[in-house]
Amino acid sequence: MKKYNHKKSVLCFGEMLFDIFPDGRLPGGAPMNVALHLQQHQIPTHFVSRLGEDEEGEALLRYLDERGLSTQWIQKDEKYPSGKVYADVSKSEDVSYEIVYPSAWDFIETTDALKDAAKSSEVFLYGSLAARGETSRATLLELLSLARTKVFDVNLRKPFYDAELIQLLLEQANIVKLNDEELSLLVQWYLGKEASEMHDDDIFHLAEKFSLETVCVTQGSKGASLLSDGILHFQKGYQVSVADTVGSGDAFLGAFLSQMLNNKSAQECLQYGCAAGAYVASQKGATPKVNTQIVRDYFK
Repeated sequence: MKKYNHKKSVLCFGEMLFDIFPDGRLPGGAPMNVALHLQQHQIPTHFVSRLGEDEEGEALLRYLDERGLSTQWIQKDEKYPSGKVYADVSKSEDVSYEIVYPSAWDFIETTDALKDAAKSSEVFLYGSLAARGETSRATLLELLSLARTKVFDVNLRKPFYDAELIQLLLEQANIVKLNDEELSLLVQWYLGKEASEMHDDDIFHLAEKFSLETVCVTQGSKGASLLSDGILHFQKGYQVSVADTVGSGDAFLGAFLSQMLNNKSAQECLQYGCAAGAYVASQKGATPKVNTQIVRDYFK
């Protein structure tokens, strides 16, 4: 893996919202979750999004303040409401979502200051969901043209994606993180075949097609695979009693990137990410408080 300047910040772009559960609500949104986990792992992190001028927006701003994540790049929208997602957790291993559209985060605007932030950050992280709206998609593509190392968290959410959009976003990326189901779909779309059971060849071929430096594939409780510098690494999963899987992939990615930015080996990054993802799966919600000691306890 190439060397990084861990003193420079990560800029995360995209949705922030409330996940609505049968028994209440919790702050969520994949890029916000990743940003919070990066911050917890001592990586200077900023988050770009947009909120409505409503109670939910104020509550989300308070949440970020309480968690110590900068709100400098959180825009306000007079017309559209803050984001909401209705989560169905009746199957703990297969959470489904109803994502309200449109929401304020579909209308993130480009500013000169934001472009400067993209240029100066060490890593720029983005997902596919924030590209569902024309305004945010245009802003995202402009920032990507300026960013240094670009991390694409594929994070497919029906019905807000298609092969053309995902290809566009893949073509911007240096590093891609996706799960095994997403990999199977991308293999069908872009390689024109059914995915293999082990995925090894699929990962190599996807990386080659899109000139990707790094590809990381999470496989839930089974663990994760990582292609880096032409070598495929694997880390088995850590067994936990699952509370819900909301945000476990985001926890994995935030932890993984924190180790990458501290120039740890590929295997160390993978191990740390899997342990963090397992811990969050054992807790309710996407962003429980976590620290290095909690994660490293899983290694023992």
